[in-house]
Amino acid sequence: MRHERLLGLLAVLMAGIAAQPSSAADKRLCDPLKSFVHSVNAGETRKVVFNAIWGSSFKTSDQTKFFLGEKACTHDGYKPAKPFCTALVQVGSMEFPGGNADEVVQCLTGGAHKGRLFLAKIDATIAVGNDDKGQEVHLVLDDDPVRGGSVMTISVTGY
Repeated sequence: MRHERLLGLLAVLMAGIAAQPSSAADKRLCDPLKSFVHSVNAGETRKVVFNAIWGSSFKTSDQTKFFLGEKACTHDGYKPAKPFCTALVQVGSMEFPGGNADEVVQCLTGGAHKGRLFLAKIDATIAVGNDDKGQEVHLVLDDDPVRGGSVMTISVTGY
């Protein structure tokens, strides 16, 4: 019983902390995201996949251990995406995956919308650059039926 109360209190405290906007976290995600996006050349498509789960482990993890949550990021070996993956694992939210997607939208649109978006799912394309040269960023946030939790996929195609 005491263990359950402690976990409940910890969850409430962590939720409160995670819900606070942090300009340092914004910058730590935005700078490597922009570098990744701008590194994709015309005719190329590169992808980052960020998985997060809160309150348990991924279905594919060791189920004999207790987990408060897990995060994982893959970049298919594309070196310019690695710093963004690292930043997502370090400062991305397990508890509020929609906040991660909102950070991507805020970063790539220069904060065009005010306030915070509380996203459960999203499937959107954001153009970065101009009509002649740039990148299309396809952002998808959804449930992950294989691992459990959420999956955010950022596919970038250069033109």
